[in-house]
Amino acid sequence: MGTRVLPGVADVVLGEDGILRILHHVGTSVDGERARQISAVHAELAAGRRLPTLIDISGIRSADRASREIAAGMEDSIERLAVVVSGPVSAVIGNFFLRVTRPRYETRIFASIGAAERWLLRGEP
Repeated sequence: MGTRVLPGVADVVLGEDGILRILHHVGTSVDGERARQISAVHAELAAGRRLPTLIDISGIRSADRASREIAAGMEDSIERLAVVVSGPVSAVIGNFFLRVTRPRYETRIFASIGAAERWLLRGEP
């Protein structure tokens, strides 16, 4: 359906299943500028729709406050968000996003992409 590669940042993919996936590159530090780039591509691929979204932050090094606030404010294009983590760094970032930044759409944290996709596709609470 559509793929955009943001070199050194992430691949943003809209699958035929309707899930928009943001797959961060390993070792990425996400700041406000990178989050704005991702947000713009997300909005372009969503084309005015609110989509179930999966973001894999397993390999990122950090995410600053500006990036978390930009992501939390994307309620016009995110229906619900599954955050995939692995390891202590991404788990802390994911939990901080969920509990402190408090996105305005339903968000859950998962340890695997498969579990995250199943939750997004079923639409269960």
